[in-house]
Amino acid sequence: MKRLFFLICAVAFSAAAYADGTKTCKVSGTDGSVEVSVNVTDEQKGTCILSFSNDTDRNVNVRYEVSCGYKTIPGSKLVYANSEQTQQISFNGAVNANNVYVKSLSGQKCD
Repeated sequence: MKRLFFLICAVAFSAAAYADGTKTCKVSGTDGSVEVSVNVTDEQKGTCILSFSNDTDRNVNVRYEVSCGYKTIPGSKLVYANSEQTQQISFNGAVNANNVYVKSLSGQKCD
C-alpha cells in the first residue's frame, strides 16, 4: 500500500513539474487553445527557443514570462490561427536547462 501511495505521489509530482514548463491559454469562444513551451538550445550562451501552437481559427496575441532562476524575460507574440511558430530568446549568460520554464501565459482572448 505504501509503495502504491509513493508511486501515485511520484507520478503526480512529475506531472506538476512538467506543467510548469508548458502553459496553455484556452481561447474564449472556441474549443481550442494556444500553448507555449520553452527548450534550451545552448546552456553556455543562455539561448532558448519558445514554441507556440494555436489550434483555433483565430489569431491570438499572447503575453508570456519565461523564467530562469532569478531572471525573468517578458514578451508578447501574435500566434496565427492554426499554426506552430518559434521564437528565440536569450538570458545573456549560462543557464541550467532544468531551471528554465514558462512562468505565465495570458492574452485578451484567453479564458
